[in-house]
Amino acid sequence: MGGFPLLDLKSMAMMRKTPGLSSYLGDPELSGESLVELLEFAKEKVLNDWHKVTEVRLMATAGLRMVEVGLRERILESCRRVLRLSGFQFKDDWATVIPGSDEGVYAWVAANYALGSLGSDPENTTRILELGGASAQVNSCSLFMT
Repeated sequence: MGGFPLLDLKSMAMMRKTPGLSSYLGDPELSGESLVELLEFAKEKVLNDWHKVTEVRLMATAGLRMVEVGLRERILESCRRVLRLSGFQFKDDWATVIPGSDEGVYAWVAANYALGSLGSDPENTTRILELGGASAQVNSCSLFMT
């Protein structure tokens, strides 16, 4: 067993919001409003005293990677405006579009953290195939070995 604490997966909460940010191509200034319901959900899960010290980050993925850069930035700026007012800790550079390789790394870390194998022998970690709406990533321990 590694040195990382295990999450109680039964106490975790998740909310999915559709459509995604790339659906706001016709009116990018409204894209930030799509985060309000997610932020309210998060506020219910995080104790009030912790809001100001809890970081919130937006890591957009393949859907926004396919959007023209100028339009993508307008969507992200709309989201940044809402995130700045959320009551959570936020910096503008915490709202960005991440590359597919990062998507795969985050999925690999999350899966192995949840399974308790993160921090153990890399050969004993779980390999993943992460399939999204517009991208796919494959990760295994070999990506993290030098």
